Amino acid sequence: MKKKFDRLKYFILSLEYLISKTFFYSQSRFSHILKDIFYSKLFSLKNNFDTLSGKSTSELPIIDNEILKQRNRFHSQAVFSSYYDFDEVPKVFHSIINDNKEKIEKYLGKKFVFKKPMAFRNYNIPKEFGNFDIYSNLWHQDSHDGNRMLTIFVLCHSVSLDEGPLYYLDFDNVKKNWPKLRERWSWEVWKEVINFKDQKKFTGEKGDYIIIDNSRCMHRASIPSNYRDMISINLFPKWRKNSNRSTYV
Repeated sequence: MKKKFDRLKYFILSLEYLISKTFFYSQSRFSHILKDIFYSKLFSLKNNFDTLSGKSTSELPIIDNEILKQRNRFHSQAVFSSYYDFDEVPKVFHSIINDNKEKIEKYLGKKFVFKKPMAFRNYNIPKEFGNFDIYSNLWHQDSHDGNRMLTIFVLCHSVSLDEGPLYYLDFDNVKKNWPKLRERWSWEVWKEVINFKDQKKFTGEKGDYIIIDNSRCMHRASIPSNYRDMISINLFPKWRKNSNRSTYV
């Protein structure tokens, strides 16, 4: 009986992803997308979010290099990346959110929630591994919570092409190039990392930031010559609250 149930569960889950990829330009589960559609209509929220960029003059947190040197991630003992969570929300995020709160609330709604902000570092990897998903360096969406969330990325130091910037595509270009993007892992992807004419690169100076819907906008890390640090915070609508997320006040 359990085997039959597991097979049915697998079939339904596979069908959900197939529907999302076929009709919604999303790598998320169809049931999660339906939830977002229902509540966004209920609260009269904007359908889309245009990626914002700017420069914050607020104080950046001191990065703990000793932790980042340990080279481990939450999902593995990775040797090419590292991260840690902040116990408190750094001032720079409060400043950025306050400067853009009206636009954020029009998309996520009032009483949006956040996950603990983090600092993370990507190290150089051998060129022959560039087509493998070492630290999210393949095109993908953050598909774990439907298709309505925002991420604020802040540069901790100057980032040029040499420092391995974040690459991203706005949602219009995601839809335009969807046949090449819908599968995060495939033989075609492993042949080469695809570059797109309209892809954007998050280069800039210390304190520069972007606010992007990572659940809709395809993005990927690129490979730094040495390493690249950023800090980030994820924002979700209130219907995505759980024990690891708090209401932003």
